[in-house]
Amino acid sequence: MWKERLTKKIETAKQKPVFYIVATDVKALYPSLHRDTVTKALECALEKHSDYSAEARKIIVELNKICLNKMATQYGDQLYIQKNGIITGDNHSVSLANIAVYCILQPIADVLNMAERFRRFIDDIIWISATEISNERIRQALTSAFENSD
Repeated sequence: MWKERLTKKIETAKQKPVFYIVATDVKALYPSLHRDTVTKALECALEKHSDYSAEARKIIVELNKICLNKMATQYGDQLYIQKNGIITGDNHSVSLANIAVYCILQPIADVLNMAERFRRFIDDIIWISATEISNERIRQALTSAFENSD
């Protein structure tokens, strides 16, 4: 009886459509994010999604620049200032990275909508597409979006 059920499941599975499931990770996101990109993304997010006044938004962006440019980390007895990117593990790094990636992906939203499902958590991305063509277009759009953002 179990062989019969298994055989029916295999035959049924052969008739189901093929889906492409892709998982990817943005390589070295935190140190690779340009501070200008992060600043522009924060300005855009505050403008679109907050009730803060223009002056308050400007203050938040300026405070963010200070944090990005003056953050020091300690290793042993030495202090280091990171000159590029944002510090992994800093209090607000995850939020800033999330905002930046959101803004990087917004121009290609129409291509990402070709996926049956598209999910992202900071720099971890997974999508399911029903055709090889849509899968390739999504991959190319993601690659291009991140390359254009350096």
